[in-house]
Amino acid sequence: MVLEQNKEQTELEYPESSSATYVIKEYPGSTVIHRSSPLQETEKKVYVPKKEIQVKITDKAFIPQNITISRGTMVIWTNTDPRLQIIHIVNTTGGYTSIARSGRLEFGDSFNMRFDVPGEYPYRGLLLKAPEGHISVTP
Repeated sequence: MVLEQNKEQTELEYPESSSATYVIKEYPGSTVIHRSSPLQETEKKVYVPKKEIQVKITDKAFIPQNITISRGTMVIWTNTDPRLQIIHIVNTTGGYTSIARSGRLEFGDSFNMRFDVPGEYPYRGLLLKAPEGHISVTP
């Protein structure tokens, strides 16, 4: 994977030599990237902000589990567990309001969300033995 940065965004380019395809779904403030194959990548450009943090989803935990980020940071969750995962995010600063669900994340799929409002955001998986995590967003 090649990273090319410019002033406002990072461009990810995947090698031409593979046969996987990606489906990119845009939602307000977030993007879900579904990979057709967990083992191969194909040429596809995905634009993400320069400020970002990667979170791995395993069968028992989010890694890292608790993070503190500045406003405007993009958090990208990637499912590294062979089982299906779904992430649910809540804004506890704003009265325990549900703000996002990732949808179905198969092995290798990613879900990202930019956090523009300072506050506390606990999140968890929605399946049995689901891991939990916490995001603190500072101004």
